[in-house]
Order: sequence, then C-alpha cells, then structure tokens
Amino acid sequence: MADVAAHDAVEDTTGRVVPIRIMGHVEAHFAVMSDGSLRMWGASAIPSLRHPLRPTVVPGVRSVVALCGSEDEIEYLTETGEVFRITEAGSPPPGDRRADFPPLRDLAHTWGTANGGWLTVDGVAIVRSFVNGGRVTSTVPFRALGAAHGIGEDGNVYAWSAPDNLTARRVDAPFRAVNIWEHCILSDQGEVACTGHNFGSNGLPADGQFVREFVRIPGVRDVVALSPFHHLFVMLHRDGTLSRAGMVGPGDCLAPPDAIPREPNPPRVVPGIRHVRGLSATSSSLCLLFADHSVSCCGVALGGSLGDGRTTESAELVRVAF
Repeated sequence: MADVAAHDAVEDTTGRVVPIRIMGHVEAHFAVMSDGSLRMWGASAIPSLRHPLRPTVVPGVRSVVALCGSEDEIEYLTETGEVFRITEAGSPPPGDRRADFPPLRDLAHTWGTANGGWLTVDGVAIVRSFVNGGRVTSTVPFRALGAAHGIGEDGNVYAWSAPDNLTARRVDAPFRAVNIWEHCILSDQGEVACTGHNFGSNGLPADGQFVREFVRIPGVRDVVALSPFHHLFVMLHRDGTLSRAGMVGPGDCLAPPDAIPREPNPPRVVPGIRHVRGLSATSSSLCLLFADHSVSCCGVALGGSLGDGRTTESAELVRVAF
C-alpha cells in the first residue's frame, strides 16, 4: 500500500466534520475528513504545506484514498482513481493531475522517496526503475503494492529484481499474503512477516543488518494494519487493540515499563488502548484514529507533528486539536 497504515475509513454518524482516515508522510500527518477535505499537521519542505502546528485544510484537495512521495513531492490518489502531484518546485495544492496513468487503485513509493509504483484498477503494476527512471508494467496481476514488493492475486510475493527493476520475480514467504505495508506482508489470518533492515521487531538481533528473506514476527495474529514508528512496528488488530514489537525510541508512548532500550522487545499487546481504527506514522511520531473520530499522537513533534500546537516530544498520547 501507499505511505499509509490506515484501516478502512471510519463511518461518520455524528453529522459533524470529523476525521475518517489518517495517513503519514515523511514528517507530516494527514486526515481525510467526512466532508471529503484533507487536513495536515507537521513538517513539509513544500512551501504551501510548511509546518502547521494544528490540522490545517489543504486547499483544493478532495476525497483522498492514498498519499505518498518524498519530502519535497507528494502524490495522492482520489476516489475517482486520479493521481495528483504537489511539488516544492511550484505546483501548490491541489497539484498537477497526472494524465499519464490509467485509473489507479493504489500508490506505493519507497518511504521518503519518489521512487515506487502505481497499481491500476485492473491489477496491473506500473513500476518506476530506481536506476534509469523508466517504467515497466507487470505481467502478473497484483492486489497490492509495497515499497519493493507486490502481492499477486495468487497470494505469492513478488520483488522487482535488482538492479534495474525491469522484471518481477517470485520470492519465498512464510505464508500466502493478502496485503502489504512497506516491507511487511499480512496473511488472511493477520500474521505478519517483514524484510529489510532489522531493528529487533522481527525477533532477530537488533543489529541493523539488511534481512533479505521475509521473517515472521512470532506470536502475532489478527493484524489488519501496521506501521513502522522509530525502530519498531505498531500493529492494529481486528478488535481495535494494538501490539508493538522492537526497540524503544524517543516519545514512545506504547513502550511497556519494563521495555529494554536499544534491545529488541518481543511483540506485546499495548494495555489501556482500545477502539483504534487507524494508524498514521512518520519516522518520529505516531497518530491513532479512534472509533469516536478523535485522533491522538505521541513522539517527537517535528514541525508540529503531534497536532496540538506543541513543538516538543511527548511520551504520552495527546489529542489533536481539530
């Protein structure tokens, strides 16, 4: 999926303009509102989106379902399958409509860069080469795209082969997958397996080494969404509870009291937090969307990414000031 760890949109029954979906991008958070508008808080290099300390309406942007890109470029996908791009160089919101794509159903960029792929409504993956900027379309029908892998309709995992991303190749995985977030795959039972740089969240030594195979996170089931936050994974379960696994970082409001800093910590349920319906994470802050449409955040408030006006870190959840 895109740079998003959102569960399905929360149905609005309040009659008020409330957040129904949240998503993270570099050091900023975005909320899709029940009236179709988009609000943002946090840091951005794009002049027209710079550093709002509280949720601020992004002008002209409507009905966003996915959002990703780099620090100085944002691409977003609308409910109609159209893609728009907002850049530091001079296309302010609502951005330039990208007419070079057929209707899409998902975006997937490598975190913090503009490299990545696009998934059409027909399941065709269009991937941009990291090396030469060219594009290749898949011959395998896909159901979801991640940062460097895709999930085929057959449940197998495919990687875009190095060094030029010109072919898709099947890779080994511990189970058939139904969805993917960045470098982690999910099974239909909510099991999780991840690849990439290892910081202890998958049960291996937190040595920072790159793990090429998908390693199952032990003892985890019923996960519907997840998001990297610092050097850990936050996992949302079907019943609205959270688990976390990995190291403890600044402003980590989910760490248990006996968590060991700089050491891998196994998956554990986060006590006292329930009724969560969506996640949004940057590299330094985490936000949670609850069933009552409230949003709370913790972590390091880079550019106001906690959404309540502060610019300092908080190891406790603080409510976003909508």
